[in-house]
Amino acid sequence: MTEKVEQDEINLIELFSILKKYWFVVISSGPVIGILTYIILMFVPNIYVSEILLSPRAMEEESKLPGGLSAITSLTGVNLGGSGDAKVPVALKIIKSRRFQVDFVRRRNLVVELFALKSWDGQNNVYDDEIYDTDNAEWVRDVKFPRTPEPQDWEIFDTFSEQLIVKEDEEGFIKVSFESKSPVLSKEWLTWMIEDINEYMRQREQKELKISMNFLTKRLEDVSLRETRQVFFQLIAEQTRKLMMTESQKGFVFEVLDPAFQPVTAAKPKKLLILVAMMMLAFILASLSVIVREHILVKEKRIDGELDASQ
Repeated sequence: MTEKVEQDEINLIELFSILKKYWFVVISSGPVIGILTYIILMFVPNIYVSEILLSPRAMEEESKLPGGLSAITSLTGVNLGGSGDAKVPVALKIIKSRRFQVDFVRRRNLVVELFALKSWDGQNNVYDDEIYDTDNAEWVRDVKFPRTPEPQDWEIFDTFSEQLIVKEDEEGFIKVSFESKSPVLSKEWLTWMIEDINEYMRQREQKELKISMNFLTKRLEDVSLRETRQVFFQLIAEQTRKLMMTESQKGFVFEVLDPAFQPVTAAKPKKLLILVAMMMLAFILASLSVIVREHILVKEKRIDGELDASQ
């Protein structure tokens, strides 16, 4: 037991003596790797993340239909409008869909920023001239099939969907985040997306209501009984009321609780953390390297000594 403790002490002393012998290599490894890492990180663009907090808009409860109105609506297939709770999951699916995202990028003319944006210099967006020639307004990126110089819809969706994050918590609140190389664009695009999804759902609801009203109006022409005509008039009045409500609601599905903000600092990469980690890793690897090298040299000398003694 005593021999083992003494051996451990001797080994520990040997390790310190080796590190002392190669102290310059060990100490200088950290700053050298740190400088190289810093130079590399200078070419890595910052990613800025903006967030917006949403709440499902409280919809007016459906009015109870008098008499046999409910039965007639089910027989005629008329849609009196869904509840707010029903619209939210549909809106969340739509905002993640290929059609909505591609239409959003195309309609807002964001294709160049989505693919050719290189970095943010603190005041302006910097574009990559090897991807898009801003002077001639021409795509010049060198890509292989199936890609083309000008991005296609499937590529727009793949790129855009990677930057968009939608999360819903247990209480029903929705947090939408968007990543961009520009803090200005991350805020603007996120704000525009919520405006567009609200408008999209509004138009979708209005279209359904107008189809129902047209259907009821045509059916009314074929109805002769006074009581039945009265029922149809009530149905049309209900549809008209709901159509007027859609016009007056600014946030049709989502109400903004906390608007999108322009981030001041980059969310990733964590350059300082990476720099410190690389310097520590360099110090550890340098220490292990000199220790292993010294043990190999000692072992080779021992073998050479044994060979000389045997001769």
